[in-house]
Amino acid sequence: MLAGRNQSDDGLPLRILLSPAEKSNSDPSEFVVPDGSSYRATALRTQNGSDEYIATVFADVQPELATRRSGILESTILADKKVLCVGLGTGGAHAALELAKCGVGHFALVDRDRLSVGNVVRHPGGISQVGRFKVNVVADLIHDKNPDAKVSTYPLDLTFSNQDQLRHLVAESDVVICGTDNRASKLLVNHLCVDARSFSLIV
Repeated sequence: MLAGRNQSDDGLPLRILLSPAEKSNSDPSEFVVPDGSSYRATALRTQNGSDEYIATVFADVQPELATRRSGILESTILADKKVLCVGLGTGGAHAALELAKCGVGHFALVDRDRLSVGNVVRHPGGISQVGRFKVNVVADLIHDKNPDAKVSTYPLDLTFSNQDQLRHLVAESDVVICGTDNRASKLLVNHLCVDARSFSLIV
């Protein structure tokens, strides 16, 4: 049983019971753990002293996402591509999320700032994320769209003093997206991309 004070959507006490099961392809309440064992989940909602059974369905997330993407583009090709996103304000964050939806498999995120209340009007991160580094906010949002994506985060200031680390990230990337808000940083990213002969997109 999953312990804790869980509640259903209507606020009533909710319990989830797990029990061993025979593997079945037709029962949506069953799931298989990594060691190959099968379990069945039963949900019970307690109301007026009695338990009411609730239908339980497990969804295999990644195959369904991959199937939906494959109808649009060659998602398996993008799974091995790496995108460096420098600056994760409105433009950079949305660009990263759209690429995650398309099936891009590797991201490196660079931004020194934390999400502020004023950002959330246009930023994909919400009020609940205020105060967190933008790189961590966007990393979580990417995983919401593409759970298999590999994301590296770098809460760095974009200056010439750390250009060696940035140069390394640029050299490893297939595409560089620069979403910073000042000319000096844009010129630095462009300079590093020219040196590395990498494709860059300034947003």
